[in-house]
Amino acid sequence: MSKPIRKLLRFLISENSLYLFSALCLLLGCFQVMSGQAPGAASLKTDLPLLATFKFYEVLVVLSCCVVFRRLAIENDGLLLACIALVLFLDPTAFNTRFYSVDKSMGLAVNAVCFGLVLVNISLLRWVGRLPISRSACMGIASVAALIYFGPALLDADFSNVSFTSTLSQDHRYYFLWWGLLVAAAVGRRWIESEPRAGELSRHRIYYRYLDAVLVIFPFIILLTHLFLMEGVFSVKIYPACFAPVILGLMLLVERVVPRALDRHAGLALVGMWSAVLLSGSHSPEAQLQVAGVLVTPARFVAFLNALAGAVLYCRSGSAPFLAHSLLSGAACVAGATVPAMIDGVITLQPEPLAVIWLFSVLAALRFGRPLDVGIAGFTSILQLVRVLDLTPHVAVFSAIQLTGLWLIALGRMYDIKQLVNLTAELAGCLMLYTYVALKADRFHHDPIQAYFIFQIVGFFAMGWVFRQKSLCGLSACLGGLDLGLASFQRMQTVDFSGLARDLGGVGLLFLAFLLLFVGLVFSFRKEQLLAWLGDDRN
Repeated sequence: MSKPIRKLLRFLISENSLYLFSALCLLLGCFQVMSGQAPGAASLKTDLPLLATFKFYEVLVVLSCCVVFRRLAIENDGLLLACIALVLFLDPTAFNTRFYSVDKSMGLAVNAVCFGLVLVNISLLRWVGRLPISRSACMGIASVAALIYFGPALLDADFSNVSFTSTLSQDHRYYFLWWGLLVAAAVGRRWIESEPRAGELSRHRIYYRYLDAVLVIFPFIILLTHLFLMEGVFSVKIYPACFAPVILGLMLLVERVVPRALDRHAGLALVGMWSAVLLSGSHSPEAQLQVAGVLVTPARFVAFLNALAGAVLYCRSGSAPFLAHSLLSGAACVAGATVPAMIDGVITLQPEPLAVIWLFSVLAALRFGRPLDVGIAGFTSILQLVRVLDLTPHVAVFSAIQLTGLWLIALGRMYDIKQLVNLTAELAGCLMLYTYVALKADRFHHDPIQAYFIFQIVGFFAMGWVFRQKSLCGLSACLGGLDLGLASFQRMQTVDFSGLARDLGGVGLLFLAFLLLFVGLVFSFRKEQLLAWLGDDRN
């Protein structure tokens, strides 16, 4: 056996990337089957067995995690399965709105069963698998799952006659769902209660830190997707100010990973720019809330929530950016006005040319790490986010998270926070895989954004190779390079993300997902023997 092949096999077995391939095939298969027909009574014959298959796979992943982590004592594989299970818990395939849009009572019943299964699986991981899951982590996962599975009922018109929600419009109830993001980020603290000192970390203990970040980042990604889907199903209007909870939640993540990191001058500028630009789009006479006979516009309503949340977080952490966020939001609440019109001329840049400016500014921030470079990268990221809000909601979801992830990486490079850089790069690789799945499933509905996504993909390629993030970023780069190469060879006007899923079909991909999961388990059981047979990769 040649040395390159032996090194590749050793890498696949030691890191057990087959688990990631298996989960990716599952999501691709589900989206492939679901994209064949629109939600309706005719699709129930396909959707119900597909949901049962998805949940069966989820249970298999949980049981496999328990066996690998507790019986085999392989932390690397066990915690990787735990990361996959955490993503599957939160319904990344958006079955909740699919069933609810067909029949409300049936959708609510299905969502209740799925939510109960999430609680059961969390219990299995904690008490059967003996994973060191903290109570706050369990509460965080459960709170996000509750928002996902019971959010449609809150937006239902029939629910408006119940108790205190009768005084709230549908748009304002939608705002409260968005603020559930912040609640979930605040409740779910760390995966483990106490983290050992750096000198006591084993080689695979870094996965605990990945779980800490995944506990916040991936619920954000999936819950944002669900919120945008609910917008289309229930015909509610979204305002840019809805992203304010995302900003505060990600600030909580930074404070959690690197204590008091946002007390630096870059944090203050970040919060000020985000607050100003996001609140600029929230001033609208629509969706007014009547309070004591006075109509309150979304600008004042959301700004008041921003000010309140910033004040509470400042009291908890003492971090200056939270105080700045509270003061800026309070001023916007009193004024109820938008940002001066001089910013509008800058924001009117189209997404495609702005993507070029954004990409180079982010790469400059990664290369030099000076405060000015980071500030320019953050500002162009804000402009890019505001511009893509006019496109398909899924584009805005992924763009928001991608831009924020790159900004965190730039912040980590600026202050030489190696752990934060590696962690966010790894999460960016996960997000890129999820973006491939959504693109392949035609979730973007052929919007004219090919150039925009090409620039983003190139940026993530550079990031993945620079930071050498093993499985996820490497897989993202390989998939994206193959797809872009095929697109260029065929002179296609659109980027057709990989014909593999189309050739295999949804059922074939689902079968491949279970097969790869089984092979991954075999690798876990025979890992020592296989690695010994392959020998030392340095030879």
